[in-house]
Amino acid sequence: MDMNQTMKDKMEVEIKLAIAESVDLDGIWRHPSVVHRLKQQPTTDFLTSIYYDTPDHRLLDQGYTLRVRQNEERWELTVKGMGHSAGSLHERDEWNISVTSPEPDFSQLPDEALRNTLQNLMGDQPLEKLMTTRFHRTWSLLSLDQGDLVEL
Repeated sequence: MDMNQTMKDKMEVEIKLAIAESVDLDGIWRHPSVVHRLKQQPTTDFLTSIYYDTPDHRLLDQGYTLRVRQNEERWELTVKGMGHSAGSLHERDEWNISVTSPEPDFSQLPDEALRNTLQNLMGDQPLEKLMTTRFHRTWSLLSLDQGDLVEL
């Protein structure tokens, strides 16, 4: 997923895999199956993500996740929509837009239908912070044999 794009409808396809604690995570980047597919050198970012919902979890109950993430000096509002999961494979709609602060502001969403949906779901309830995560993420783009790009 290109986190530098502006607001655009996308289908996020994500697979979450568990790695044994004994695995050298940095060694993944030196593994021959990865090295020859790298499109760029791995990059490590420090990310702060703040998740929001109403006190009674109206967005989550309807399949939406609302997050504001900081990567260096940039803030990005992400809305993940209804989707489905099969095992560790997740597919769902995703919208991203650059914003100027960690406070979610639906008026900045250019997608009027999405903006109205979220505001209708919230009703008269305010948004509140549910949790904040802070972590380092190392990632790169890999080119698969069929020409597809994936983020690892």
